[in-house]
Amino acid sequence: MIKINNLRKSYDQNVVLNSMNIEIRQGTIFGLIGINGSGKSTLLRLISGVIQPDEGCIEINGQLLTDSLEERNHIFYLPDNPAHGQFTTFEHLFELYNVFYSMNRTVFNEVLELFNLESNLELSKCSKGMKRQGYIALAFATEAKYLLLDEAFDGLDPVSRLKFSKYLMKSFDEEKIIIISSHSLRELEDICDSFGIIDRGHFKTYGNITDAVSKVIKYRIIASDIEKPVLKNKEDFIHSKRDGRVVTAYLNNQKDIKGLILEENILAVDQLDMTFEEYFMIQEATKL
Repeated sequence: MIKINNLRKSYDQNVVLNSMNIEIRQGTIFGLIGINGSGKSTLLRLISGVIQPDEGCIEINGQLLTDSLEERNHIFYLPDNPAHGQFTTFEHLFELYNVFYSMNRTVFNEVLELFNLESNLELSKCSKGMKRQGYIALAFATEAKYLLLDEAFDGLDPVSRLKFSKYLMKSFDEEKIIIISSHSLRELEDICDSFGIIDRGHFKTYGNITDAVSKVIKYRIIASDIEKPVLKNKEDFIHSKRDGRVVTAYLNNQKDIKGLILEENILAVDQLDMTFEEYFMIQEATKL
């Protein structure tokens, strides 16, 4: 388990993370979400031990991260844009990481083959997507118990994203924790069971993805006239937006839409499927 207690981190006068608390249990694929500059990468670097917090602490299986060298050796952090030398190949990186991890050659070759990559390929000659594919192969080959992937889908084309997602799900076991930060919420919804949204330096909300999405009901309401209102009180709804005669409204699942709308001004009301991306967008729109 990863436990974060009252974590605070600032750079000069800029407070990035403040009073952050969360527990992430074994057997979890956790989606780390937030707008640019929200502190996602800083949090991953703190969990990896690359940087230290100003206040608070991180525990790994009940031991302080700073005190537990054994647990730190089970953490692998893949940054958004890893540095490499001009003539570095994926094979060079495999040998380098093999100093710190018990690298699995079979897994490494298997993932490279999945992406049609050669281990002797120089990274300086690779596209952004090819580099990301190679680093994903290295990440899986470490067989780390705690895998921290920053912007995991960045640079990957749709086919590569699907291959990566399928391989991750196939190789995952209940002893691992995988934390993935990404702006691609559609992919996160497919592979993550839990999530946390960082806003203003702390987790604005977190929990099970399915449970969170199910708490909001999405409606499409067709007004009889472009000028006629359809909601009795906008405050009854989590969020609403109007485009001509079409109103999209989001309602807490504990409420019944009957009695909250002006039925005499409405032609149709349909309940639509909610996505995790929409859940995030209304969280940002409302800033609850």
